[in-house]
Amino acid sequence: MNVTSIDILNGILSMIFIVICIIVCIILIKIYVETRKKEYILVGLTILIFSTPWWPSVISLILALLTNKGLTPELYFFIGNFFTPFGIICWIIAFTDLMYKKYQKIIIPVYIIIGLSFEILLIYYIIEDPSVIGELNGIVDVQYKSFVLIYLLILAVTLIITGILFAKETMKSDDPEVRWRGLFLLIAFILFNISAVLDAGIATNAIYLIIIRILLISSMFLFYSSFNMPKFLKRLLIAQ
Repeated sequence: MNVTSIDILNGILSMIFIVICIIVCIILIKIYVETRKKEYILVGLTILIFSTPWWPSVISLILALLTNKGLTPELYFFIGNFFTPFGIICWIIAFTDLMYKKYQKIIIPVYIIIGLSFEILLIYYIIEDPSVIGELNGIVDVQYKSFVLIYLLILAVTLIITGILFAKETMKSDDPEVRWRGLFLLIAFILFNISAVLDAGIATNAIYLIIIRILLISSMFLFYSSFNMPKFLKRLLIAQ
């Protein structure tokens, strides 16, 4: 199996993104240990799990370089999709804890049912007919279809709506830091969805790939900042 320069670039950029997500997750879990505020560990896990669709491209590249064979479609689809429902459920728990506690017992079961349905379909078609899930293009690229695209659309709409609601609520605050956090979260979800879609559609041009991954990494930084704003940002954005 030929490993192209764009495959290597794609894999390296994916690895950088994953490492950053892991670091952010560790920082937020550390804050949780210090504060015992549940939203930090939930957001940390959300960020980590949101990186899982890029794991198989890194694993497949490493395998191809070592053994001249990448991941099989079955393994690629499993690694890239199985954990996603856990990520959105972590986020929904954190979001409803912060804003819609009284509706939590209604909202969370809905996402659990949708996620469980997705997992059942995923496992079934991985075993019976992986081509229903998607198609691998080379070593690191994949084109998803059918129910996977529908589920990803549900996630994208969920992230945008919750980001808008969070931003709208925080903009009412008299605290400028709280207002900035809401804006960060909204921009983070918009950037994440746009860059994820573009990442799936533009993978053969190195310049575009670098720009898209920078946007993707930026979205995770903004997501992190919406819950734990770095001191340099506070100094830059908030008058002392």
